[in-house]
Amino acid sequence: MTRARFGPHYPRVLVSARKAIQRMRAHALEWLVVLGLIMTVTAVSCRDQLTTQTVAIGPKDSGTLFYPYAYNDALRGGHSKIVPQEGLGWACSLPGAYAYPFCGFGLLFDTAHKGQGIDLSGFGTMNIDLEYQGRAEFLRIILKNRPNGRPDLLARVGEMISQSTVAVRAGRQTAHVELTDFVVAEWWKEKAKLPSDQLRPEFGNIVALEFVTSNDSRAGQHHIRIKSITFDRQIISTEAFFGMIATCWMMIALFWLLRRQEMEARLKRRLAINTLNNVPEIIWSVGPGGRPDYVSRQWSELYGGDPRSLLGRGWLRHVHPDDRRPTISAWQEATLTGQPFEAEFRARLPDETFRWTSVRARPELDDTGAVRRWYGSCTDVNERVEATQALKSSELLHRGILEASADCICILSAEGLIEYTNAPGLKAAEIDSLDDIRGKHWTEFWQRKSKTMINGALARAREGDTVRFRSFCPTAKGSPRWWDVVLTPMLDEDGTVKGLLAICRDVTSDREKSEQLKWASEHDALTSLPNRRAFQARLQAATLRAMITGEALGLMLIDLDHFKHVNDSLGHAAGDEVLETVATRLKAALRDSDFVARVGGDEFAVILENIRSGEDALALGHKMFAALQAPVPIAGRALSTGASIGGALFPQDADSANDLFKSADTALYALKGSGRGGTMMFDRYMLAGVERAASQLGRARSAISEQNVVPVYQPKIEVSSGKLVGFEALLRWRDPAKGLQLPSTVQEAFKDYELATKIGELMQRRCAQDVRSWMDRGLQFGRVSINAAPAEFLRNDYAERLLAVLEEQRVPPHLIDVEVTEHALLDHGPEYVARALAQLKAAGVTISLDDFGTGYSSLSHLRDFPVDQVKIDMSFVQRMSEDEEIAAIVAAVVNLARSISIDVVAEGVETPVQLELLKVMGCRFAQGHLFSSAIEEAELAEMLKERAAAA
Repeated sequence: MTRARFGPHYPRVLVSARKAIQRMRAHALEWLVVLGLIMTVTAVSCRDQLTTQTVAIGPKDSGTLFYPYAYNDALRGGHSKIVPQEGLGWACSLPGAYAYPFCGFGLLFDTAHKGQGIDLSGFGTMNIDLEYQGRAEFLRIILKNRPNGRPDLLARVGEMISQSTVAVRAGRQTAHVELTDFVVAEWWKEKAKLPSDQLRPEFGNIVALEFVTSNDSRAGQHHIRIKSITFDRQIISTEAFFGMIATCWMMIALFWLLRRQEMEARLKRRLAINTLNNVPEIIWSVGPGGRPDYVSRQWSELYGGDPRSLLGRGWLRHVHPDDRRPTISAWQEATLTGQPFEAEFRARLPDETFRWTSVRARPELDDTGAVRRWYGSCTDVNERVEATQALKSSELLHRGILEASADCICILSAEGLIEYTNAPGLKAAEIDSLDDIRGKHWTEFWQRKSKTMINGALARAREGDTVRFRSFCPTAKGSPRWWDVVLTPMLDEDGTVKGLLAICRDVTSDREKSEQLKWASEHDALTSLPNRRAFQARLQAATLRAMITGEALGLMLIDLDHFKHVNDSLGHAAGDEVLETVATRLKAALRDSDFVARVGGDEFAVILENIRSGEDALALGHKMFAALQAPVPIAGRALSTGASIGGALFPQDADSANDLFKSADTALYALKGSGRGGTMMFDRYMLAGVERAASQLGRARSAISEQNVVPVYQPKIEVSSGKLVGFEALLRWRDPAKGLQLPSTVQEAFKDYELATKIGELMQRRCAQDVRSWMDRGLQFGRVSINAAPAEFLRNDYAERLLAVLEEQRVPPHLIDVEVTEHALLDHGPEYVARALAQLKAAGVTISLDDFGTGYSSLSHLRDFPVDQVKIDMSFVQRMSEDEEIAAIVAAVVNLARSISIDVVAEGVETPVQLELLKVMGCRFAQGHLFSSAIEEAELAEMLKERAAAA
């Protein structure tokens, strides 16, 4: 019903949702802390809004919240004049003849004349935004509070008058008044005749607010305009506010503690499972039902088969039939009594053979003493049982077995005294005679630091346990040895331990091999220097130390100049000798604290710690460069080696180990770009090279997205007849402003798999479309060569993609030739390239090896890959008329190819002299500007038509 309602993918959605919830739960604490931080920052930044209540009064409230009114000193015989103005403003003229002239302006809050004003009790501050023009220095503020429930007092003295004074000045200002600064007017106190405790200002029912010029106001004009009046009171105290925040964080901390306990519990469970799966013995458990519900994976390692086959009643199938009854009886007795379970039986292996196994278990009891479940272990005791049985059956047979064993086998008394050691054991321990050790205590032959462990093992063996341990113990002659020891008790017929059997196996070679493997995994086999893996670990550690100590850290990357030429001209043995010499010289030139590693074919890296500045690093770079400049004697020749060294400093040039490596690599790249040789430290301007690469990648992406990739075609000619035999499709891309552009403008794209693949696919599709067009028009064009960038082979599907394009465009594969460079055969998974080329060759596509002679191991490529023709690089062809050695190389390539039935194409033929030389050498095909430059499809079609008409 669920599937019908929600669709077939509903369970998959549930699984995805469950995983998403698990991920959210795994990061719940982090999200809670982030949320707490956001809420805390928000609460603190908005504290005033959260803890303070504000009542604002302004001109817009006139007529609704209050009515404005004004008055002067006329009732007291004065002649002051007051003129209300727009908004909350008035103009007051104070004459000089009157002793105490004044003007007043008020806000009546009792708009309904019912004795109800505004409640300002609890408010602490009044802020008045006003604009004043005049010569007064103070302004008196009066609050009139109408007492509720006291008509007698109201009839006798009227509203309670509380007043305060604020300083004013000319211009706009904000007057700040604390309500605690207000005092009851003296005249009101005298009339009220109330006790002193009832003469404090009250603000529970403010019916009017007045502003009055003070007694010191000078004669003249006074202009006052009220912009706004605000009353503030604190809703929550600062202590309570921050207390709530602290309470929230305490709750987060409590959640963190609970979460931590949960994570610790999970970690303990995971650790327990990992421990069970990694201890040398088999661990198992039995549930409340009395049947096994867990068996560790060591069963598969020791006995073979799936450990799950032992669950439930399946374990009985693995017990020898003769051993089932006593094993079941022992188990039933243990389950009835709650006593530990012990048994030995022969365990069935997948090949139907048996091995003796020792099984032990102890019960876990609940609070009532009842068995909750059993936990046990299985130990392979096959050798011990067989040895015991052999001892019981015959002393002679026993000795024969002991002497036949390659292990050192010692028979000890129950007290640990040596009674017998087999001959192989004496030889392994380099002991001349058994008499030299008989009667001595076994612990005397172990090192002092191991004796505590040895005595413990002897004690356990005396109690009937089989003990296994591994320890170091030199031989009698001092040779270092590591031993794997199994110490087993020997029992008489009544089960009493009468002696101990120690089987000691020499595992020194295994341990040495392990150490050698570790060393080999971190070192270069040729130079014995640390390899790239060890270098990366050391660089990370050094960077962390520099972060902690604040000291500078230097990194120097060294690239041997023209090392490829050494391999090509003198062979790889000479190249190896150069690398060994370079490694030796680098170590000699550096300090003991410096770290040098070989990180690539001809690349080395040096980590410089404890340096003071870039000058120190540069000085060491010059020293290394000078050491590498000395000639290297090889095969009777003094070979000059050069190096380019790029360096960078931490933290000056980088914030991390990876960035430090990138900065040093950028310096090395810049040095090579400006001319090899020397030492150069990183500078920010070098990032221009990186930016240039980014620009090229941007142009490539644009060309791909706008479908601006265009193939142009250069003819291939048969040298002997001048006959057209095909074309090479060359990459161009059309810039909307600059027209056709060379591939060098997007060179970086060919190092990126995605971009190289997309450009390659566009080229393949355009070429296939052109070929189909020529076929449809009946034009004869021979075979078209398509270049494959090395990066296109990275995903092992190049052949499938090309053949799919040809099938889509209905182009026969035999009309296509694929050109690969030697670098593709070396640098980008030779097995992928070999598979792709074999698949293309089987489909009928021919294979050309481009730029032949410029890569590594060219002859092996002709042997290992399905090459139909080789293309001699134009750098050889264009120099062969001036350089006899180059001409000899070209002739040798032509002869070699002809001898193994491979065609040769000479690239870059530009002069008749070069063409004649190729004819003499017997080169079959050629291409170059001598015959034609690369042309677009429309022009090529016209050329094919003209050739067809001429024929």
